[in-house]
Amino acid sequence: MIDDATGIVLAGGLSARFGADKALADWRGRTLVESVSLSLLQVLPRVIVAAKRGQRRPLAGPRAIFIEDSRGLRHPLSGLEAGLAACPTPWAFVAACDMPFAGPDLIRRLAALRPGTQAVAALVAGRAQPFGAFYAREILPTLSAHLDAGGSATSLLLRLKTRWVSPERDGDRDFFDLDDQTAYREALAWPR
Repeated sequence: MIDDATGIVLAGGLSARFGADKALADWRGRTLVESVSLSLLQVLPRVIVAAKRGQRRPLAGPRAIFIEDSRGLRHPLSGLEAGLAACPTPWAFVAACDMPFAGPDLIRRLAALRPGTQAVAALVAGRAQPFGAFYAREILPTLSAHLDAGGSATSLLLRLKTRWVSPERDGDRDFFDLDDQTAYREALAWPR
């Protein structure tokens, strides 16, 4: 168990390209948010699910709490801000609710790279992956100012002391997100 970190699952997005609330989509007998939360709970002592105001709160597993994004922006960074504000540990591993493959192996690998950093994030095919990443709770003031200025998740990582890593295996799969129905159907067809 990685006791100095809390999982944060971002579940408050618009899901516009998906066509329905992704957090509630079925994923092999559970909702996506429940599946991602349970995966994080295999190696983290607790999970915070950051949801939008008024969002139906699906089951997310034991040791999971729900918080609402107080800004109501439906921006992933406002969910991250709310999650870090509620985080009782110095670190958080942050995943989006549509990342069912970001599991214990990835979390352990990135956790080992945290010393001397404020964030640990992957570069996949040259693209920064702001989720499926570790963030130090100490970045909260920087994050809030960045969000006030309209900054993006990727540009936030450039402002922080970030350690960049490359996926070890064939695997951008850890960072595969189910943005739309095509990606969702593709991922469901993959072997477990």
